[in-house]
Amino acid sequence: MAISEKDHQLLWNYIDQDCSEAEQEQVQKRAESGEPWHEELQQKLLLHEVMQSIEPRHTSMRFVKSIMENLPDFNAKVVIPPLIPKDWIRNFIAASILFITALMVVSWGNAPMSSSGQTLQTVSSQLMSQFESIPLKQWTQFASLLFGILTLLALDRFLKHWKMNF
Repeated sequence: MAISEKDHQLLWNYIDQDCSEAEQEQVQKRAESGEPWHEELQQKLLLHEVMQSIEPRHTSMRFVKSIMENLPDFNAKVVIPPLIPKDWIRNFIAASILFITALMVVSWGNAPMSSSGQTLQTVSSQLMSQFESIPLKQWTQFASLLFGILTLLALDRFLKHWKMNF
């Protein structure tokens, strides 16, 4: 009488002690009663002992490859986005230049005309009077904004340098 695949699985579960007590009793009774079961159980026990005594000499190449694939790439260049987008910086610089240019144009237009034309001294004095006419609150706000942007730019460069060397 041949042993079925299900019975082979039951024998391996018995050897691995991975079956219930009822299944253990069933295997023991069948091994005691029938020659094919006893012989199959003895072969599997012997094979199990041999396999337990053999130490693996080296790991498979696929094992090493799968481990290496799952490791992060430590040499990859880290892309860190800037704290302040470049468009914001360009817009701020453009607005500052536009503001200063507008003050200069207004000063040039408000300077009194002399017979020989406007001198640099009259234009500069008019420009200074335009700057002096701006309230202190607006200068404070502008200085705070400028300080904040410069601080963020410096922090951005420092963090990029620190992250690349870390």
